Amino acid sequence: MLVSCKDLNQSSNTENQEIKNDTLPKIEKNQSPLHENLSKEFNYQSFIERIPTEYFDSCLVNVVVSRKDNERVFYKVNIISTYLLGDETFENDNVRSYITGANADEDVVDNDYGDIVVADFNFDNFEDFAIKREEGGNGGPLYNFYIQSNQNFIIDNYLSDTIVWFPNKIDKEQKILQTLVRASAVSVCEETYKYNSTNKTWKKIRKQFYGEKY
Repeated sequence: MLVSCKDLNQSSNTENQEIKNDTLPKIEKNQSPLHENLSKEFNYQSFIERIPTEYFDSCLVNVVVSRKDNERVFYKVNIISTYLLGDETFENDNVRSYITGANADEDVVDNDYGDIVVADFNFDNFEDFAIKREEGGNGGPLYNFYIQSNQNFIIDNYLSDTIVWFPNKIDKEQKILQTLVRASAVSVCEETYKYNSTNKTWKKIRKQFYGEKY
């Protein structure tokens, strides 16, 4: 079962910009280590709080992006997620970077590339990042993607709402992202998306099933 996630980070540009007098939050029980090896410019840290309900628990996830040079907060992501993750999600070192190479060669199990993944998703030579927003179904976790733009980060709605899964292939030369997701008990679906850097749009150019369909 796939469920939706509300992104609370759609605030004004002023709120999304660097907070001049803010520093990293104090140590709390439900926070991850400070990830200093994912980026050349930024450090990443996440905080998670479970919200008990009558039938199941939701989660409030806060990801803080801070500058390496002065430790001031550059960007914050806040999401409320239903059916989010296990007890150790966002509290361990399940992260990856295709910028610095940190954990980039670690095995990918069940399409889970990590809680936070840093990469260049739109091929402009700026660091972007993705965060896990839901456990997902048989296809693996679902991700929100954040693109660096005008000295800020913005959520990429196409990547987050249409591509959804983390790409198993990032081709900078061809400007292609490719996902490979389980479609049934005996088949997988490969989808390929191409980026047009002129008008800054994505287009699905290929969908292929492997194995018996359904």
